[in-house]
Amino acid sequence: EEKDEEDDESEDEEEEEEEAAKEPPAQKEPKQAPGADADELTVFVGGLPWSCDDEMLRRDFSECGAIASLRLLTDRETGRSRGMAFVTFADAAGFEASLKFNGDDYGGRTLTVAKAVCQADGKGKDGKGKGKDKGKGKGKDKGKDKGKGGKSGGKGGPSARTAGCSSVVVKGLAYEASEDELRAVFARCGRGPTAVRILTDRETGESRGTAFVDFDPSDAAAPDEAVKLSETELRGRFFRVDYATPRSS
Repeated sequence: EEKDEEDDESEDEEEEEEEAAKEPPAQKEPKQAPGADADELTVFVGGLPWSCDDEMLRRDFSECGAIASLRLLTDRETGRSRGMAFVTFADAAGFEASLKFNGDDYGGRTLTVAKAVCQADGKGKDGKGKGKDKGKGKGKDKGKDKGKGGKSGGKGGPSARTAGCSSVVVKGLAYEASEDELRAVFARCGRGPTAVRILTDRETGESRGTAFVDFDPSDAAAPDEAVKLSETELRGRFFRVDYATPRSS
């Protein structure tokens, strides 16, 4: 009888091993290359179809290279996708390849793919605002940051936040900066911007180097997080962020 029981246990173990062999092995997240900085290998992806989920995004962006991590931004209340995500690649090759998706049609929407900007990027390596746009703010906008914006004060920090404030004003932008790039910069602030508007010259249509970034009024912490991004570098210039004064009703 003991021998029969041993034979039965042996048969059960063999069956379990066979079943386990049929199951696909658990997939492990690829590790980043030694010495790689996650922030340097992370892209912001905007303009995603509302139906896009983690699996779809991972599958399609894996064409660029191994993905170390991925985060699809969702609305905290509804859980629905906000059409934005952050994708971190395992190496520079995947990161560079993903940037080529910028402007592509994806599920009927136009993709925005750009290097994710973190707060640490604001100071730069040498702390100086060197770049092709250096000195461009000396033209028609000279002095505009004084007066109305005099309360904010660049180095002195932002002005006091007034009641009902749910927007920030961004000044000193490079004229080549786009609204999509600004949306990527402020995407990590609360639930992200509800609207981004770069002011343009009425006659030429060119950027005036100033923009307004709006957040949902219920996203109370977002403006506070946004002003902390003051002195962030974008396209060679370091912009300033201050609380916007709510319009009187």
